[in-house]
Amino acid sequence: MIEKAKNDFPKLNWIHGKAEEVRTDIKYSLVFSNAALQWIPNHEKAIPRLWEIVEHNGAFAAQIPKFEKMDINTALKEILEKEKWIKCKNVDTNIRVFYDLDYYYESLSKKSDDIELWETHYFHIMPSQQSIIDFIESTALRPYLNELNNEEKIEFKNELLIALKKYYKIQTDGKVLFPFKRIFILAYKN
Repeated sequence: MIEKAKNDFPKLNWIHGKAEEVRTDIKYSLVFSNAALQWIPNHEKAIPRLWEIVEHNGAFAAQIPKFEKMDINTALKEILEKEKWIKCKNVDTNIRVFYDLDYYYESLSKKSDDIELWETHYFHIMPSQQSIIDFIESTALRPYLNELNNEEKIEFKNELLIALKKYYKIQTDGKVLFPFKRIFILAYKN
């Protein structure tokens, strides 16, 4: 993504690094997180640190998937109950962090009086139920799949596909609707 951004906007200065280690002596007109903040633990420290690097008249913006509130997560929990996936039970269930919008409002309202918050449910039109698994394989499924060998990964994804069929029906045109919940946060530093 950084390479694409550099190509699309070559006059801007793009920096790749960890949000938890961002230098606070440099200020930015825009500090944003697109589906990354949920992977950063301790929002109590991360949000104020990110806010600190927003310059005067700048903005902080974040989009956070609410994976834990989606049917895909319910299906995942169902298969994780099986004894055969005991290896996956060692995965930290708090690896994805998000709070409800009131938490982010409370955190940012102490710093800004110009805040916008909203939640959106996107309906991704997927070609199949399998495509839902493909969609989350490199993100939400990654911590679980990392615990498994190649054969186990295939079996795990097959079982997840069976569980998904209870929640995501095939439409008359053969497509599958995949509701995807996200919260959005936008705060301006005036």
